[in-house]
Amino acid sequence: MSPDQDTQDVLAATADGILRHNNFPEALRHYATSLLGWREGPRLVNKISSTHTRSQIVGYLMFLHYETPHNDKLTGPTYMRLLALCERRRDCSPRVLKTVLAMLRLAGLVSVSRSTADRRIKFYRPTAKLIDMMHQWYSQTFGCFDILTANGMNYARRARSEPQFLQQVILDIGHPYIEDGILLIRKFPLIYDLFSMDNGFIVCASMVRAHLDGAPAPSPAAIAKAFGSSASQMRNVLRHLNELHLVELSENGKVRDCSALVNLFSQSVARELSLYAKFALGLEEFFVMSPNAAPMSFAALSLDGKSRRTRINEAG
Repeated sequence: MSPDQDTQDVLAATADGILRHNNFPEALRHYATSLLGWREGPRLVNKISSTHTRSQIVGYLMFLHYETPHNDKLTGPTYMRLLALCERRRDCSPRVLKTVLAMLRLAGLVSVSRSTADRRIKFYRPTAKLIDMMHQWYSQTFGCFDILTANGMNYARRARSEPQFLQQVILDIGHPYIEDGILLIRKFPLIYDLFSMDNGFIVCASMVRAHLDGAPAPSPAAIAKAFGSSASQMRNVLRHLNELHLVELSENGKVRDCSALVNLFSQSVARELSLYAKFALGLEEFFVMSPNAAPMSFAALSLDGKSRRTRINEAG
């Protein structure tokens, strides 16, 4: 199956239920705010996750690590196994994979050991530092389910503090994602294009957060300062957003409206959450049958129910 095809689309109903949930605008704001806050932390975090490809490689490495039986020194994540997963979905070239593995090693996020059975084979195993980063990342994301379900299951806390929970989640989503060719952001080519750019996610999430807060969109310089990147790269992403008609710029280059981006970003987040809900958390029926479905799209609204453009008009 092509990496850009998902003929059955097993996530569609769950994603739609999440997107229509009355609390989704709040969950979306939590998603954007929490993950931006996580990336604002140690600069290393943003460096490792600055593109979709880098994040994908780390995801594959964690899946292969957890799939390896405990204390098994003869198997685990190797370059060839990682490359096979990357090539299966056309995620990256061998050169990019080698570069990311070298970066992870230099950052102390993976340790490298040779197979005792064949010294030519190297295992790339996540260190405690990388595993802790994954706990933090899943905790931020799973906070969305605490907002959406309010069922007292403490998904964020469990993702942060329970190693077995994190391991099971990664295995539960990894098998169908890889074996069944499930599409997440590839379902939205424009989002995939943007998130493949260096710091594309950061610029998009920053715009979405400001929109939901009813605040002015941050400037490229402000985003660059917060995340330790270059303002020129942030401007490149913003220009690309404008070319894709996902943001509307004023004559002086400031973002005047980004409701199209919010709409697309919302669909992408709902789809990502649907993967966890369906395969790891047992929440598919909750969202598909939920009585909390909103009757209309919220995407152009900020959290107080007024659109950005409405605010401008009311201001005169």
